[in-house]
Amino acid sequence: MYAHDDDNYPDESRWVPGEAGTPSEVFAGSYLHIQLERARAYPNGVIVTLTVRAGALAGREAQRAFAGEVLSFRSGDLAGPRLERVIGSGEVHSVDPWGHGGSGGIYSLPYWIPFRDETGAPLSLRFSWAGRGVEHEFEYSAGELQRAHAASRQVIS
Repeated sequence: MYAHDDDNYPDESRWVPGEAGTPSEVFAGSYLHIQLERARAYPNGVIVTLTVRAGALAGREAQRAFAGEVLSFRSGDLAGPRLERVIGSGEVHSVDPWGHGGSGGIYSLPYWIPFRDETGAPLSLRFSWAGRGVEHEFEYSAGELQRAHAASRQVIS
């Protein structure tokens, strides 16, 4: 089952997350590389992070424009990076961005997915970046998420 309430965010300062998945390449081109990092699992959900690396961009204006495009993942701009959750029925839901970071051609795009493993179903996701022609689907099995959730631990009460 997936939670949808906005108060259900991770308490990163008090918990050490479990990890799921293996880093994998989402897209590789002469100017752009996107990598899916290991997911960080908390008792109430998962943070999925993609790392974007850009080749040398000519001039400050081009660098600013690219940074704006990458960081549009936090807004409604449909040409920028997006992560969606795909439910078994084919239903698709946008995933909430969870902060961001980066400069100098390397950007971290974390997404928060409220997730409570009650059904044993995998977590299926689709990353897309329409403005760059990128689309990649990936999945975390129920077993790897269960192990990651079990490995998370509270370190500060």
